[in-house]
Amino acid sequence: MQPAILYFHAHLCATLNRRFGEAGGDKSPPPLPVAAWVDSLLPVQPTAEERIVFLLALMPHISPQTLDLFFIQNREL
Repeated sequence: MQPAILYFHAHLCATLNRRFGEAGGDKSPPPLPVAAWVDSLLPVQPTAEERIVFLLALMPHISPQTLDLFFIQNREL
């Protein structure tokens, strides 16, 4: 399970960096690890996007600290 959590965290960081143009935003997400436990929970072979959505749904339950990137405070102008 840990490789899937690390993959999701790296993918989330790379996506946010690319989206918001932070330094190092050219970095692409890491390759998708083999996670037989994820595939065993789904009725069909998931695509990469489906696997990300599935992991996003699981993160609040298995590793909520992974989603702390979303708790960024906006500065007032």
